[in-house]
Amino acid sequence: MVPTLRLLARTAAVLVLAAVLAAAGLGWWLVQPLRLPASPYAFTVKPGATLRSVARELATASVIPREWPLVALGRLAERDRAIKAGNYEIADGITLPQLLDRLTQGEITLVALTIVEGTTFAELKAALAAHPGVTRTVLDLPDAELMRRVGVPGTSPEGWFFPETYFFAAGSTDAALLTRAHRLMRNRLEVAWAKRTVVSGSKSWQ
Repeated sequence: MVPTLRLLARTAAVLVLAAVLAAAGLGWWLVQPLRLPASPYAFTVKPGATLRSVARELATASVIPREWPLVALGRLAERDRAIKAGNYEIADGITLPQLLDRLTQGEITLVALTIVEGTTFAELKAALAAHPGVTRTVLDLPDAELMRRVGVPGTSPEGWFFPETYFFAAGSTDAALLTRAHRLMRNRLEVAWAKRTVVSGSKSWQ
């Protein structure tokens, strides 16, 4: 009975010591600025990525020495499932907690796509397909089905996407961008028609 109690006590002591060492190790990582391979360092978190997979990629790129401190910190803070997709840019001096804050608060850099005036719909689809920050979901569909997905069934796509520079997070879908461009076109047309109506009404009273 006594040897069993001694064994349990020793096991408990070993576990406590391991926990203390792990906590001390994590605490040390928390206050150390990360040694980035380049400053600023840019990376992308893809939609659906987990904190573990992001930590593994950052460790492989030598942004963090090991993946486990970031994963452990995320779990302790109960934010391991709160990371957000997008383009990130970090600089020298950033610490592990600050990196976790960036990943979970969505402090991302935006990418851009410019629709030039006079662009045909075929050219617009080609630009979307070639953009590394755009996720393809509707570009391979027939135009009629694509427009239905955008929310305007039965409409020809030509001339219905406003020429503008659109900023968005990497990983945004082609459908979301086309919807934005279409809504902006409709809004601008409605404003133009409203002004034209007002001007026409003013002339009719003269």
